[in-house]
Amino acid sequence: RPSHPRFEAMDKPCASRENKRLALAFANAVTVNVPCVRPGRFTISRSGEFSVFEIFTRCFRRSTRDNSRIGLSAIEMNKELEQNGFTRVRIRKDRQPLSNDSSEVKSTFWFSNRRWRDPDDIHDLRYLQAVWPDVNKDAKAPCPLDIVLGCLRGAVAESR
Repeated sequence: RPSHPRFEAMDKPCASRENKRLALAFANAVTVNVPCVRPGRFTISRSGEFSVFEIFTRCFRRSTRDNSRIGLSAIEMNKELEQNGFTRVRIRKDRQPLSNDSSEVKSTFWFSNRRWRDPDDIHDLRYLQAVWPDVNKDAKAPCPLDIVLGCLRGAVAESR
């Protein structure tokens, strides 16, 4: 099919490979895979204020979609994480109707068997201090470790 100049200019934005690598390195640095015998015990939100994407955005705003066409969106980041070992699970809330139709229930998707690294835990803090230069090395605008630690404190407090 012949291409039309109008459609060529409207290509769908897509995150760069560099931004996807940065997001994956970030997520692996700030979370821990926790083998768990009880499903749903350790979870991290895939959306919302304390999702991996929102914390990433606070640290690396220039690498997200708001800032450029090659920036990363939340959907792209979640997909990248799922393809690299993060397990997505659906957790149904207690039957809380969203409308008058009582058959409709609230449910959300989470990353299972993951927890945030806790900056107040000496082992997690040492790990973050060791890996953060590697995470930052390819960032367009490096993020200071103290900003990451502040974001993680909020996420850890929310997850308790």
